[in-house]
Amino acid sequence: MTIRLSTNSFSRLLILFLVLIASSSPIVAQNEVIDDLFSKLKDAKEDTNKVILLHDLCWEFGFTDLDSTLKYGKKAISLAKKLTYSDGEAVSRRYIARSYNFYGDYEKAIIQLKKGLATNPALKDQSTRGNLYNDLGNNYDASGDFESASKHFYNSLRIFQKLGREDLLGIAKINLCYFYYNFGDFEEMIKLAKEAEVHLKKIDDPVLVAVTYTLRGVAYGELEQYERALMAHNYAMKTYREKDAPDRVSEALSSIGSIYLFQGKFDLALDYYRQALIIDKSLGNPAYLAITYSNIAQIYSEKGDLKKSTEYFNKSIEIAKNAGRLEMLMTTLGYTAQTYFDAGNFEKAYEYTIIHQQIKDSLYSQEKSKQILEIREKYNLEKKEQEIINIKNETDAKDAKMKLTFTALGASLGILILVLIIVVLYSRQRKNKEIQTRNNLEQRALRSQMNPHFIFNSLNSIQRLYIEGKEDLANDYMADFSSLLRRILENSGMDKVSLKEELRSTKLYLDLEKMRTDNLFNYEFEIDSLVDQLNSFVPPLILQPFVENAIWHGVVPKNEQGTIKVQISNAGVNDLECIITDDGIGISASKKSKVFGGTESKGMSITASRLGGDQNVAISELESGGTEIKLRIRKIR
Repeated sequence: MTIRLSTNSFSRLLILFLVLIASSSPIVAQNEVIDDLFSKLKDAKEDTNKVILLHDLCWEFGFTDLDSTLKYGKKAISLAKKLTYSDGEAVSRRYIARSYNFYGDYEKAIIQLKKGLATNPALKDQSTRGNLYNDLGNNYDASGDFESASKHFYNSLRIFQKLGREDLLGIAKINLCYFYYNFGDFEEMIKLAKEAEVHLKKIDDPVLVAVTYTLRGVAYGELEQYERALMAHNYAMKTYREKDAPDRVSEALSSIGSIYLFQGKFDLALDYYRQALIIDKSLGNPAYLAITYSNIAQIYSEKGDLKKSTEYFNKSIEIAKNAGRLEMLMTTLGYTAQTYFDAGNFEKAYEYTIIHQQIKDSLYSQEKSKQILEIREKYNLEKKEQEIINIKNETDAKDAKMKLTFTALGASLGILILVLIIVVLYSRQRKNKEIQTRNNLEQRALRSQMNPHFIFNSLNSIQRLYIEGKEDLANDYMADFSSLLRRILENSGMDKVSLKEELRSTKLYLDLEKMRTDNLFNYEFEIDSLVDQLNSFVPPLILQPFVENAIWHGVVPKNEQGTIKVQISNAGVNDLECIITDDGIGISASKKSKVFGGTESKGMSITASRLGGDQNVAISELESGGTEIKLRIRKIR
């Protein structure tokens, strides 16, 4: 789906909407505000109030006149520095960055925001720091550096959470919605959009609330829930029209067009895209124009009109290229290559595919570069530490030589003791290394194997489904089973995986066991929104033994519909807390039953060791019936 909620639009949601809803006639209202600021500026003294007047002018010109934005923004920065007014400088740099972002110059925007954060120790307003982190996240996201974007988004979220700022929490979660769209996690996107709606309703901002509906509409569309998507988009568009927010109306029109495109209703989709194009041309926003041209090109591609399709694709490519929107450019080039391929023009298709791949490589190779940089820095640190050790050893050797001149007997005795110590230490070190190697091999072997009963029973279940003539269900089971085994084999050679990857493997395992047991249980996952699933790393297959225990020693023996729930939240800076509960027969009854055996105890015992010992695993029986397991998982750096 071509999403109209582009990265650029997210970065200016709050600042743009506050201008748009100020009056039913925004342009007139803006001119009045500017005239009023100029009038006050004439009589202003060289104090902090003048800094505020200057950066307010910088703000007002942000979307209409880049030169004026820079002029008044730089004057505000200069005066703020003279007055050592750190908050004024930081806000002014943020407003300049806002304008750079609007015109697609993300590199300059990032530079300004970093300079704003450089005043960090002197900043009095913590919300300013949070906004700087949030805007950095937007600009890194727009330029394709998703790892940096994620870290800055979560930094802003923590600050706003601590401040209790409902408005800024809502904006931060809106930005995270787009971030999770890039990774295809549409359920998380819906969850965050609903949380943002709760925050924004408390400050009575109908436009921002409408944005949360647009986000849900996009996610529902990706999940092929088209009726819900159209309801959400139409609700949002109604609010945008009432509040006279033309760029948001354009987004809503284009999003509705995309839903109709998915449904194969090309004429309807084209009608909505053309309405969006009229608004985009009046706004003059290059990012919006590029997306709308790409949308229209897709319609003509679907209708088999190669000439018009390539015409609109080329317009989109040219605008995206000039605006520096690499991610947008990559997507449009991919669609263009497919259009040429479908039309039989393989030379052109190959040409566009090569360019598409080159941009993709440039966007997604940044993480590897950062990893290499981290390894290099670590190496330099270790090298310096070794140099210190060498200097210390040389000093010790000189001292030992001086002692030799005093007494031959003392020297001989010292050498003998030193040799004995070295031999003992070497022996211990070698023994410890052997033990560690053996433990690592044992853990790798354990992680690379699944319970044989699970494998054989799964194969038997697949065979039974084929015999019963349920081929579609059998094929689904086989696909999920193969996917799970492939993930296990891939992860078995790793020391760590992201929390998101671990949760995907666990959900896949639960789906298979659910099919095996004829839907005898349901499961739920609750992940706290402050948990950074992409940058939190845990040992692979750390949750599977515990959910397996909940199924086969909790829910299944009860022989009635049950529920397994997994909750994950931060436990300080370096740890995660995971709570796994079931409403099965409970610990006491499970121990008495014949199904309780050594395999389960060994698996959970080994996993407890991988978590650092039994102190990190707490198992208790619930008063309401069932079992609760609390895990404390140390994040791996």
